[in-house]
Amino acid sequence: MQCPKCGHRQSNTQECEACGIIFAKYRQRPSRPHRNREQDLDPSIQILLRDQEHLFIQQHAIHWWEILVNWEQANQYFIKEMGNRQIGFVYEESYGFVNALTRLLLGSHRPLKIKVYIQRSNDIALELSRNFFFLFSDMEVVTPDGVRLGSVHRRFGLIYKRYDLRDERGNVFATIKSPMWRLWTFPVLDQAGNQQAVITKKWSGFAQEYLTDADNFMLDFGKKNWSIAQKAVIFSAALSIDFDFFENNQR
Repeated sequence: MQCPKCGHRQSNTQECEACGIIFAKYRQRPSRPHRNREQDLDPSIQILLRDQEHLFIQQHAIHWWEILVNWEQANQYFIKEMGNRQIGFVYEESYGFVNALTRLLLGSHRPLKIKVYIQRSNDIALELSRNFFFLFSDMEVVTPDGVRLGSVHRRFGLIYKRYDLRDERGNVFATIKSPMWRLWTFPVLDQAGNQQAVITKKWSGFAQEYLTDADNFMLDFGKKNWSIAQKAVIFSAALSIDFDFFENNQR
């Protein structure tokens, strides 16, 4: 006789000698049907990331008066797909005098709250947050209803610009390791160290590059079968890179 609960083999056919259950009263729970976690995610996230192999993030150009007075507004970005069609936009939530003063005094180290929207419906697809930091930034990525998708963590590096990309359980699923002499290229590496995607800052023209902080990025997700949550973290890494390395290029 093998116990249906713990698997213990025995001669007693009435109750288990190991776990003590009575066989006549034991009923095995039916297994729950498998659910695809991707299908449980908000439809806005799937619209934004599911079928995209490339995405372009274009920062909203600042106004002329911001250049004159060196006063920076909250960051805004357009999200575009191949063919230059806009499919979403990004807003840094920062309103009022206190937040404006925080941007001025803390610069790229300031705490951030960012929302990512779908263009056609204005629905929120992602919410990103980052606390104030001295050295290394940590950005959390969640859905509009608070489901954690993962996080982006900057790491120490003398020669390389390094990030850990973590999933919803806190496990590292990819890293970013970009040498200092490749200032605008950020390869995304799998756990074996192979490049599977890349984040690249694109040239925006002399005036915009040297007079403003308005930057353009391209995300190439490559051929790897990333999950939507992993794509969301890679997308968020591009924004974190912009804040960490290109936010205050005139200060």
